[in-house]
Amino acid sequence: EPTVRTELMEQIPPIAIFLQESRPKFPTAFFEYLMPIVVRYLTDVNNQVRKAGQEALLILLEQDLVAQSDIENKVCPILLDLSAPDSDDEYKVEAVNIICKMASMLSRTTVEHLLLPRFCELCSDGKLFQVRKICAANFGDICNAVGQEAT
Repeated sequence: EPTVRTELMEQIPPIAIFLQESRPKFPTAFFEYLMPIVVRYLTDVNNQVRKAGQEALLILLEQDLVAQSDIENKVCPILLDLSAPDSDDEYKVEAVNIICKMASMLSRTTVEHLLLPRFCELCSDGKLFQVRKICAANFGDICNAVGQEAT
C-alpha cells in the first residue's frame, strides 16, 4: 500500500538516529534492514513513495548515517540507472535532482568518479528541458563539490 510505504519512509530517519545512538545494542540493524528499504523505494512505482524515499535518503546523508560504501555501491548505481538516457522522464528528473542535492554531502572522489560523468551527460540532455534546468541551477554546487581541477 503506497500510504504505508510513504509513512515507513518518513519514520526511517528517526529510527536510524535511534539505532545510531544505541549502536552497541544494534550494530548492523540499519545497514542490513533499513538501508535496503530506502534504496528499493527510490524506484517505487508510486510517486509519493519515491519522494518520501528521496527525502529520507537526504536526511540520512545530512545526518552522516549512510556508510560511504553504501553510497557508492547501493545508492549511486540506482541513481545512475534512473538518470540513464533511456530512463523514464519522471525518474530522470528526480534522479538528477537527488544527485545535485547529494553532491555537497559526499566525498569529492565519489562525486567526481561516480556522479560527475552522468551530470555532464545530463547537462546536454536534448530530450528534457527540466533536466537541463536542474543541472544549470546546480552547476555551481557540483563544481564546488568536485573542485577547481575537475571543473
